[in-house]
Amino acid sequence: MASKSPINGNPGRLRRLLHSFGLVALGLSAGRAPAAAQSTDFKAASEAPAAWREYASRLQGAFQHQIEGDGDMSQWLVTFAAGREKDNKPLTFVVSASILPDGRMDRIAFDSSMDPELGGRLRPLLAAANAGTPPPDMLQPLRLRLRLRTPE
Repeated sequence: MASKSPINGNPGRLRRLLHSFGLVALGLSAGRAPAAAQSTDFKAASEAPAAWREYASRLQGAFQHQIEGDGDMSQWLVTFAAGREKDNKPLTFVVSASILPDGRMDRIAFDSSMDPELGGRLRPLLAAANAGTPPPDMLQPLRLRLRLRTPE
């Protein structure tokens, strides 16, 4: 059975919006302990092992699932993204996620470009995500550059 979006009774509009909530780049910082201080070491997505990229993709999907599951947040997010595009301010930000061995989020942080209201609304949803056990050798925190666009 197809899911129906709460957005204006238009099935799939939210799904199209969130599909554009895409992984633009993946960065991984050194430090195996989830709560370890951030290091200046960094590995670009193109240099990261396939297992790390696959895990980043799963985490992106888990983030998307958390947002889709909250109808009020979904509606607010569509409105917020549309307003940003109208003002010609693309919604791109970096999420840093420190992940525990069981896949739960230990810490979620955003870069300085994050809108404070959006960050406050997204943080608890993203913190509840679980993408499963991360690769044991994966550098942390996992940094995902995400971009949100309204459906065209």
